[in-house]
Amino acid sequence: MRYISLMVTALTLASLTGANAEDRYPIWLPQWIWQNEPYSDLLRAEQIDDFKLRIAEIEKLDTARRTAEADEKTLQLNRALAQYFSLRDFSRLAPNVEDPASGRAMSLILDPAFPEHMKPVLEKAGHLFLKTALNREVIENAFRRAADNPLPTPSRTVTDGTVTGVTNGYRLYLKSRLKPVSAEAFYDEMKHALTGPADRRPALVISSYSDQTWWGGGYHDFYYRPDTQLNRLSPPGSFLYIRLSTDKMSSGSDSFDNPSFWASKIAHEALHNLGYWHPPYKDARERDEQVKTSLPFIVAYEQEILRAASAP
Repeated sequence: MRYISLMVTALTLASLTGANAEDRYPIWLPQWIWQNEPYSDLLRAEQIDDFKLRIAEIEKLDTARRTAEADEKTLQLNRALAQYFSLRDFSRLAPNVEDPASGRAMSLILDPAFPEHMKPVLEKAGHLFLKTALNREVIENAFRRAADNPLPTPSRTVTDGTVTGVTNGYRLYLKSRLKPVSAEAFYDEMKHALTGPADRRPALVISSYSDQTWWGGGYHDFYYRPDTQLNRLSPPGSFLYIRLSTDKMSSGSDSFDNPSFWASKIAHEALHNLGYWHPPYKDARERDEQVKTSLPFIVAYEQEILRAASAP
């Protein structure tokens, strides 16, 4: 549910989401991919050491709150990592989920830190997401139900001492997509994200993190960010990159082992990657109250995915 603005440095976000949250969900291609086989075999040992050193430098800068320099080094790290990988690598080396009815397939790269009992659940959820994401009825219902401008709108300004400035939340709101221009336009966009040739399948990368409040999160506009597109081969390839909370994966949590439920959460966070926005709800209770009168498209789509994925 939580979207993550790219206007804030990746490491700064650790203070927002828990001390260890960003260890496995940085803004760059996560270490748990390229430090482990088989992907580590695509890099030389000295390259891995260089990337680890760069990350340590970014962490040190961010701790000192020198965010401008940390942002620049993060951008450089993204570009450096991206040039050594391509979607072909995921297509060859990662497990794939398929939807025989449509003929589509997707590389699914799961963080190995997910609990063992959840890995088959998340694999099934990935399949259900692929199966339902382009369902015409899902998209048309979500578009019809969604508000054009979901409320509440973030506060525009904040005063710090004697200085008044525009809030990051309002800037993100201005840059975001509230609702597609049409159901057909959204279908075309999602089809582009979930379609590719056999040797460069679309990819979904899911990191783990800890959060008692929300089920997941996603970097805003990640799919369209040029510096994170894998470009060892031309044309560069974008991928969906989200995180899901392991705190919601125990037997005490509602629907923890329900693949349809997790498919809907994947859909929600994937839409953040595509630039879709919803108000920054405090918690699920506040969200449920507010969407009764002002339903964001991203939440409507999540609800419709759950309905379709749960159908017999």
